[in-house]
Amino acid sequence: MSRVRRSLVAAVTALAIAGGGAVTVVATPGTAQAAPASSKIANDHQRRLGQVRWWNAAKGFGYITYKVAGGLHRDLYTQWKWVEKPFGMEQGDIVSFIIGKGPKGQDVAVDVKQIGGA
Repeated sequence: MSRVRRSLVAAVTALAIAGGGAVTVVATPGTAQAAPASSKIANDHQRRLGQVRWWNAAKGFGYITYKVAGGLHRDLYTQWKWVEKPFGMEQGDIVSFIIGKGPKGQDVAVDVKQIGGA
């Protein structure tokens, strides 16, 4: 991983995990930047950053936790079919995701992508 990418990952992770509030990650080929989730960005699916709280590799599901307003944490369910491959999810991994609707209408983490390892 390049030094620039490590710096970007560290900065975005610090904003999302320790800084309070969600962060929207906007990336185009060759560039990347972080913006507050409240920013209005055209055609963006409001990606959020979180951390894998628990993952059962044998059954292919688990939970991702992320910060919401007021410094509170929220857990979202996710399944292996909603995770970008190849990526072996493990507890503590930093991920980006979109909040979607599950088969029963509940909020779930979809389009899960690895940002950094534990």
